[in-house]
Amino acid sequence: MAAVHSSCRLCIHIASKIRDKEETSPGFKNRPCKCTRSGSTLHHLYIRERGTFDFFSIFLRSDNLTRQALEWAIRRKFELMKHEPIWKKERPAMLLGGSELMVYRIYPAGISQREALYSFEFRSDEELRRFVETKPCAKLEG
Repeated sequence: MAAVHSSCRLCIHIASKIRDKEETSPGFKNRPCKCTRSGSTLHHLYIRERGTFDFFSIFLRSDNLTRQALEWAIRRKFELMKHEPIWKKERPAMLLGGSELMVYRIYPAGISQREALYSFEFRSDEELRRFVETKPCAKLEG
């Protein structure tokens, strides 16, 4: 069962589309998507928990652009924020598990829930690298 009602997911989807359109307007001020210094590039990515609206910034260096580094950066960001997953309050105490944050799947924001959970996957570090390098300021959900 989903932690977020389907009506809420629809609102999040529509609001995300509106935000994307606003971000392409000429007056929108944004951080640079990447910067290069001494031969290394720092990529600026955005991540959010599935079923939520706000994105948070994470950064990955081009010399460590792997699935493992991405997962570590996401977990670290949410740990520093003392984040509590949205589904945690809904579950009975016996199903809560430990306090460690887990990342089960990472996928591009904006794809369907079915696609995100059943068919999309970064199959290799090279596939993740291509995605990040071709999508400036990539937005991900997890």
